[in-house]
Amino acid sequence: MHDSENKDYIHLQNAHVTQYTSVNEKTDWKVRKNITSEDLAELPGDLTEAEVFKVLEFARDFELIAFNTGIRFGKAEMRNHYEPIISRMKQDVLLMRSENERLASKLEKFIISEE
Repeated sequence: MHDSENKDYIHLQNAHVTQYTSVNEKTDWKVRKNITSEDLAELPGDLTEAEVFKVLEFARDFELIAFNTGIRFGKAEMRNHYEPIISRMKQDVLLMRSENERLASKLEKFIISEE
């Protein structure tokens, strides 16, 4: 992802709502991303402003819950995937350390006997 790209993953948290009105008509409510104004959702035009903000608040709460659930799930999946690999690597390091010490001891004996 480039630095210039929008890194906002939970769009409703900072979204805004817009409704255009004319003398005789109200358009549907548009829920849009901040900055880009990309449409996220549309709500019926006959809803009051208070109702729209209640719906948006409800959606934001559940978006945040879903996002946090996804993060916890991702962390658990990573842990489940990498823990066996890390454990195996730690065991390999112990074996290499032991072999290194064995070889160092042999080399030391060889060097001492040459003197």
